[in-house]
Amino acid sequence: MSDQDYGDVFSPDDPDDVHGKIMLSAIISLSLVIAIVLIVHIYARFVLHRQARRRQQLALEAAQLHSTCQPPSGLDTTAIASLPIFRFRQLGRLDQGKIVECAVCLSTLEGEQMARLLPNCKHNFHAECIDKWLGSHSTCPICRTEAVPWLMPEPREPPAGPPPIAPPLAWEEGKIGGSNLD
Repeated sequence: MSDQDYGDVFSPDDPDDVHGKIMLSAIISLSLVIAIVLIVHIYARFVLHRQARRRQQLALEAAQLHSTCQPPSGLDTTAIASLPIFRFRQLGRLDQGKIVECAVCLSTLEGEQMARLLPNCKHNFHAECIDKWLGSHSTCPICRTEAVPWLMPEPREPPAGPPPIAPPLAWEEGKIGGSNLD
């Protein structure tokens, strides 16, 4: 076989030409890799950092919103003093099996201890215990009902005079819906 059978592709005359093509393709490939890395870096720097800043800003706004709309921490002393207080007594055989327990200190109400009744939910507690609780909370420790009494609307008086009477219906006997039954 002669060198002319293979054409100019593998000509031994110009070995630098093959090496030049390999170098050119390596430089192009390396340039493409560098361009892709640069694009990914720019994306990460601007887009992802912007999203992270947005998340931080939203978290900060949520924290500020949560701190500004916290429920009241407790009742003032005049509201606590307005709640009914009484001396606790068991009524003997009527309350025989019923044990009344203070949910704040977890002991039973006994003897002649002073107790407080929350008017909205009717739960009983030791006066000292519930006063301390209501100093830092505004709800019942058992059912979470507001401790301050609800304002109930006053019943209204009925209107003076006889009740209104509706006018009689236009009705003819023997006719229903415009048809004659005869």
